[in-house]
Amino acid sequence: MTNKLLNAKLFNNIREKLVVRQEVQKAYYDRTAHPLSELKPKENVRILNFKDKTWGPAQVVSKDQNFPRSYIVKDEAGKILRRNRKHIRKSNTFFKEQSDPYGYFDDAFQSPNVPQTSSQNQGTHNTVQRTSNRIRRQPRYLNDYVT
Repeated sequence: MTNKLLNAKLFNNIREKLVVRQEVQKAYYDRTAHPLSELKPKENVRILNFKDKTWGPAQVVSKDQNFPRSYIVKDEAGKILRRNRKHIRKSNTFFKEQSDPYGYFDDAFQSPNVPQTSSQNQGTHNTVQRTSNRIRRQPRYLNDYVT
């Protein structure tokens, strides 16, 4: 084989083309991009909840020193979270930290209200009362089955 065949001329300027494409893409991105303003501690904001994609109220605690675009925020439930600046929006709403936002402890010490089943529904021994208050009966073809 000759050296002429081993040196392919097809791939000589791949790196230069890649750099040019990246510069063009950067120019298009920079048309609409703008720097986000700095947030101060105790400032009221809204943060993105990643689970249900909603914006909820929060308050800025501090700027994260380890990550340049991140902030430490406190949400309504009192949880401390780290969020990137693009997932934080300034808000004019008043931030109120709730001690129990979901009401978990309100009903914790009350006994559950289980309705009494009527004697009509308890006519057969195969009836099972479920927590959803739905009466479940075995299929009729199992009535003759003896355990």
